Amino acid sequence: MPTVLRSGRLAADPRLPPRRPGPALNRRLAAEVRDLLSRVPADGFGIVDEPWLRPGLAEVACLPNGAGARTARHPYPHGFDSGDHGFGIASLSGSCAVAGLAGTDLEFIVNLGLLKARTVLLGEYKSDVPAVQESLF
Repeated sequence: MPTVLRSGRLAADPRLPPRRPGPALNRRLAAEVRDLLSRVPADGFGIVDEPWLRPGLAEVACLPNGAGARTARHPYPHGFDSGDHGFGIASLSGSCAVAGLAGTDLEFIVNLGLLKARTVLLGEYKSDVPAVQESLF
């Protein structure tokens, strides 16, 4: 299964535990990589010791089920093979977007990687609102 498609499905499934390493693990792994790079005999780059800061637009997409999002997230139900699609992007991380449909409180995970090599025309479009059932548990 392609990584992009898999990550979109994982982000839409609130039953899955978050896979977010703790700061200590992140520091240890970063130190190991810096040590490895310091032994590479190559010129033209420098090793820095600074934390990566997640872009603000990605924050909601990276937290499990939006960490207090209005509703549960669902995979975007429509294929990009044909038809009009209209949604507003609330958060974006890589090719996975958290999107809303006009007139609803529903949130969807949209795999924008499926739009590669397709022509995208901007405009006033609408996606049909699917019938979804919120979790019963």
